[in-house]
Amino acid sequence: MHTAFEALFSLLEEEIVRQETVLAATRRQGEAARARDMKALEEQTASLMALAQEAAHADAARKRALRQILGVGAAPGAALSEVIALAPEPYASHLRDLRTRLRLLLNAVREETRANTAWMRMSLKVVGRLLSAVEPYLQAWPAGYGANGAIVAIAGQEPASSGMRPALIDRKG
Repeated sequence: MHTAFEALFSLLEEEIVRQETVLAATRRQGEAARARDMKALEEQTASLMALAQEAAHADAARKRALRQILGVGAAPGAALSEVIALAPEPYASHLRDLRTRLRLLLNAVREETRANTAWMRMSLKVVGRLLSAVEPYLQAWPAGYGANGAIVAIAGQEPASSGMRPALIDRKG
């Protein structure tokens, strides 16, 4: 039983480290979004996706460890609180401490994610309004000049590319 608790401690400590990494990546993702740094935003999003996959695999290992401690008849969705209730001291105290640290981290990640989501939604609304404001003028773009201002047609002839549209907004806004 001693090794089962130590295995669970190890798995929970690994999850705490992973969630600290998630929190840092989530903060960097928000900074990249606010700076309109698409490359950094994409990198942080990819990093978070990889961490989410790691967390899913680790969750399965933690569930196995919980079932091992609780016994064969344990429910598949056994909670850490069930193990804490049955664990002798000092295991119960250590598990409570790990659970508290993990909860605090998860709450911090949740709040940072909400802030990033709100910022990105607001940014999308602004871009959508800007595009809506520009759209009526796309059809009225003067023939003979491309979106970059270059002459695309000779007087009296069709424009070389009538499908060109003005490039008023780039990736950085």
